[in-house]
Amino acid sequence: MALALTGLFVVTAPAGAAGRAVTLPGAGGVTLGGQFYEATGRPAPAVVLVHMRSRTRADWHDIAQQLEGAGITVLAIDLRGHGTSGGSAASQAEMVPDLRAAVQWLSTRPAVRADAIGVVGASLGANLALLAAADQPSIRAVAAVSPSLDYRGLRVGPEVMKKLAGRGV
Repeated sequence: MALALTGLFVVTAPAGAAGRAVTLPGAGGVTLGGQFYEATGRPAPAVVLVHMRSRTRADWHDIAQQLEGAGITVLAIDLRGHGTSGGSAASQAEMVPDLRAAVQWLSTRPAVRADAIGVVGASLGANLALLAAADQPSIRAVAAVSPSLDYRGLRVGPEVMKKLAGRGV
């Protein structure tokens, strides 16, 4: 997916495409805010976009539009304690099950190919993407922009990468 994404950034998004605000359940009853960009071709592959610490889903808007224009359905989420999501940003370990819940929500959309879902994350979001995918085989590909071996206790070591073997990373 990472190589495919590289070529997609030159695609022009449809005029006026902005996605629509959605809410979805996170871990422990927390409500997560998101922006849903639905591709016109159906069923479509899909991706969840995960922002950096102290940022929001709005950071992904331009990329989400480009992906949508290229026929990929997109869910950009606000992590707990960020943007329109509930919960505390201090609960970083709980963000991993939140991300898994977002993938599950996306996979139940009727126009999404549940067998073709990827996750893209930056910084904190990169670690979360790798950790969520390690134990959720339905995540078929991960693009990690600037991950860390240990992002404030969210460790991504060889054991995590072994679990991702055979999937696009």
